[in-house]
Amino acid sequence: ATREGRVTHKLVPAAPQEMAWLQELLDGTFKHKTTRDGRGRRLAKRFVAVQALRSEHPALWDRYAQRRTQVAEERRSAPPGCLVAPNTANLAEGLTGRCRDDEGRNPANEALLFHGTNPAGALSILGTSFKIDAAGLAAGTMFGPGVYLAECSTKSDEYAQDDPEGANKGLFAMLLCRAVVGKPFVVEEPGNYATQVTSGEFDCVLGDREKAVGTYREFIFFHEASIYPEYVLFYRRDDEDGLSTRATTTCKFWARGYCKYGDKCRFAHAHSAPGAATTAAAGSTVTVVPAPTAIGAPTQHVMKPP
Repeated sequence: ATREGRVTHKLVPAAPQEMAWLQELLDGTFKHKTTRDGRGRRLAKRFVAVQALRSEHPALWDRYAQRRTQVAEERRSAPPGCLVAPNTANLAEGLTGRCRDDEGRNPANEALLFHGTNPAGALSILGTSFKIDAAGLAAGTMFGPGVYLAECSTKSDEYAQDDPEGANKGLFAMLLCRAVVGKPFVVEEPGNYATQVTSGEFDCVLGDREKAVGTYREFIFFHEASIYPEYVLFYRRDDEDGLSTRATTTCKFWARGYCKYGDKCRFAHAHSAPGAATTAAAGSTVTVVPAPTAIGAPTQHVMKPP
C-alpha cells in the first residue's frame, strides 16, 4: 500500500490450478479456422500455456464492479434468449464460475474473453486497461471503434505477437478479460454500431461472422469500464511438428529443484513445484505443461482475488 493507504496494482504468478484452467480455455475454444486477420500465418496445432500473471488492480476492479452492477440491474428482467453467452461460459468452471453470484445467477451476462497482443503490450494494458480512444490503431474496426474481444483462442492468436528479444522472447501473449457482455447487439455484416451501445439500448456488439461466413464471433465494447483485464497468458505456438520436436521427458534438473534454462529448456518442466516427486513407468515419457513461473514482473505477495 502507499503512504496514503491506497492499495497498489499487483501482478501475481498464476497458481498451478489456474494454469490448468487457462490451458482448458485455450484448448476448449480452439477452432481449425483462419481469417485474413492472421496475415497468412499458419495456424498452430495447439497453444501451450507456459506462464501467466493475474492482475490485482483495485481501482480498475472497482470501476468494473460498478459497471457490472449497473448492467445487472438493467438486464435482470431481460427475456430469455436476449443475453447471448460466449462459448467460454461452459469451460474451466473454476474460472468461469466466478462470473456467477452465490445463487448461481449471472444477470450481467459476465464472461471471460480473449484479446491477443504482444507481451509488453499485455503488461501495459494490465496497468491501465483498454482505451477506447486507441481502438483500431492495430487491427481495424469492422464493427465500430471499440475494444475487440474473442471467445476463441484461435481468433485472438491472429493478433498475438511475440517479443523478438528479452525475457519473453519466443512467447506470444493473450489477455484473458472479465467482460460485462449484458445484452449484445447481434450483427453479421460490418458497420459502425457504436451508437447502439452508447445509447444504452445494448451493452456491447456481437459481430457474428461465424454465422455469416463460418469464421468467428467477436464481442466489441464501447465502455472502458465493461472490461477488466485479469490475466496475461504467455504461450507457445506448437505447429504441426511442434510436439515431436520438443522432448516430453521431464527435466532431471527441474525435478531436483532448479533448471537454469527455465521455459527454454528442451525437456519438460512438470506442473508441480520444483523438487516435487513425479512418478512414471520406466522408459515412458509424460506430456506436461511448463510450470507457471512469472516473467516480465517481480514476484508479488498474493492477495485475495477480487
